[in-house]
Amino acid sequence: MRVKEKSGRFPVGIGIAIAIVAGLLVAGIAGYFAFAGKKPDAAAQLDEKLQFGMEELKARLPQKMDTITSLIDAKAENGTLSYIYEINDESTRIDFGVIGEKLASVICTDEKMTSLVKDGATYAYEYYNTAQPKKLLGEVRISSCPGTPAP
Repeated sequence: MRVKEKSGRFPVGIGIAIAIVAGLLVAGIAGYFAFAGKKPDAAAQLDEKLQFGMEELKARLPQKMDTITSLIDAKAENGTLSYIYEINDESTRIDFGVIGEKLASVICTDEKMTSLVKDGATYAYEYYNTAQPKKLLGEVRISSCPGTPAP
């Protein structure tokens, strides 16, 4: 797990982390089910797995996750499944380390998501502020799980 924090102004509560987990489950698991019978042997096949379900998810965006967090975009490319969130409360402090731990716990205990990580997938979560939409507040990337061999 890699956590990159761009701003110390926004560290988080448990409610936000749990809400974020709900967003990641939507596309990640759907992609796995579509291709569970195929063994990936190339980056293109991994991208195809990750892309599955993306249009359905995007059709439901933006999606309010909690009182201050909205999932505004998602994309799958180059082996990475990215979720883009917007935070609309500058007074809330977000601890990206806590978010990363919670997300890693969910990903690394879910059989389908762990399988995608074993195949080389990375889950990325980017957080932006509504007041400054181009400013990245923080990012969490998960590309491995304990006890999981690298692809």
